[in-house]
Amino acid sequence: MLKRISFILIIFSFNWAASGQQAECPDLYQSKGQIQVQQLKTTDGFCLLSIVPKKAYVDLIYRSYVFSDKGSLLVFNSFGDGDNEAELTGAKEFYFFPRLSKNQFFSWVVSSQTEYLNVQTNHYFNMLIDAGTGLISAVDKAEVQIDPEIRPDNEAGVRIKPQAGLIYELPFTKGRAPSSQPHVRGVFTDAFGQSCMVKVSELFNKDSQGEVYFKMTDYALKQFLLIKCPKLNVGLVF
Repeated sequence: MLKRISFILIIFSFNWAASGQQAECPDLYQSKGQIQVQQLKTTDGFCLLSIVPKKAYVDLIYRSYVFSDKGSLLVFNSFGDGDNEAELTGAKEFYFFPRLSKNQFFSWVVSSQTEYLNVQTNHYFNMLIDAGTGLISAVDKAEVQIDPEIRPDNEAGVRIKPQAGLIYELPFTKGRAPSSQPHVRGVFTDAFGQSCMVKVSELFNKDSQGEVYFKMTDYALKQFLLIKCPKLNVGLVF
C-alpha cells in the first residue's frame, strides 16, 4: 500500500543512505514558497528527489512527486485522512528515454517574480515546478497538461506527451504503484504521437528485497521495441 505519511519522506520503502553524503547525490533538504524538497541517495544506489507541498500534513489532500536518477517520475496523490489507504491514495509513473549519463540535480530560478524548482534529470525531459503552487509548469521537449484539482478520476492530474524522445506512462493506480502490478499495461508514446501498450511484467523485475526495478538498458529496450512496437520511432530516440 502507499503510505501517505511515510511517502512525504520517501515512497515504496526505499532504504535511506546509511552513511555520508555522496558527491553525485548529496543529502539535501530545502524549502521555498509552498514546497519542500528533499534529495537523498538510497542504499541500492538510487538518487531520489521528493517534492511535497508544505500543507500536506494539514488535511492529507495533496499531490507530490518523486524523481529518480534512473529516469522516472512518480506522481503521488492523497485524497484525505482515513484508514482506507487503498482508496485514499494513488500513483502514476512516467519513464523517460533516452537515459543520459549525467547526474540528477535541482536548482532554484526566478522568472517574472515567480520562483521555480528546476529539476535537471538524467534524461532531457527537464522540468520546472512552480514553488507557489507546487504544479509542474513546463517540461523540456514535451507538452504537459496539468489539472490542479486533486481527485481520483483525473489520472493524477498530470499528462506528459513527448516532442522528442520516448515516454513510457503507467496509468494511475489506487493503493499501489502501477509498476508493482505485473498485469498493468503502460503506454509508450513517441514524438510523432505513435503509441504502443506494454505490460509491466515485460519490463520490470523484483530484487531480493521485493523492490521493483526497470530491467532493461536503453539498448535492450530498443531491440525489444523494434519487435514489440514496430510503429514507434525508436530509431530516432536511441
